Amino acid sequence: MKSHDDLSRELARLLQQAEQTRKAERDAAIADILTKMADYGLTVEDLAPRSPEPAGTDGASRPKDGHPDNDET
Repeated sequence: MKSHDDLSRELARLLQQAEQTRKAERDAAIADILTKMADYGLTVEDLAPRSPEPAGTDGASRPKDGHPDNDET
C-alpha cells in the first residue's frame, strides 16, 4: 500500500500532467477552428450568437385594424 506522501506526490504529478494535456488539446482545437474558418471564409462575427430580431421586423405586413369579417373600423 502506498503512503499518504507517495499518493500526494502522484496526485500532484497527475494534476500537472492533466493541465499540460488540456492546454495541448486546447491549442489543437484552436488550430483546427482557425483552419476551418480560413477554409470557409468565416469571421469571428459569423461565429457569434445572433440575437433574435425584435418582434415585427420579419417583413410581415401589419394586421388590419378593422372588423375581421368586413374590415370596418
